[in-house]
Amino acid sequence: MAINMTNEIKKIINNIFKDIKKYYSLISCVIIYIFITSLIFNDICPSKILFKISCPGCGLTRGSISLLTGHFKAAMHYNAAAVIWDIGIAMMFVQRYILEKKYKFMDYYWIVCCGLTIVYYIIRMIYYTPAGFPI
Repeated sequence: MAINMTNEIKKIINNIFKDIKKYYSLISCVIIYIFITSLIFNDICPSKILFKISCPGCGLTRGSISLLTGHFKAAMHYNAAAVIWDIGIAMMFVQRYILEKKYKFMDYYWIVCCGLTIVYYIIRMIYYTPAGFPI
């Protein structure tokens, strides 16, 4: 039983490294973009850099980190849409690396997730900005 579990974990880790190797160029470009824009503009959000306004995704990273560290109130403060994005990422991880299957419903999930994020953004912009909301 323990050997079987160890083999499964090794298989999952191996598949993750295969994906990292497969998408190495893309990952490298994103890291370089983040590094350069952080140095030059002190920000990485293209919307804030180009148009000086927040985008629907502003606060998702801080919200996700807050969720993962158990700070639920802070997560809702940064961007409540982080909850649905984190759930989607967890489901995607499970289907890709544990079940090793692709489920069609995930495509629809991401469409709904984007739609809800935009609706939340509009509500947030109408009711909370510019009243000191952290975006």
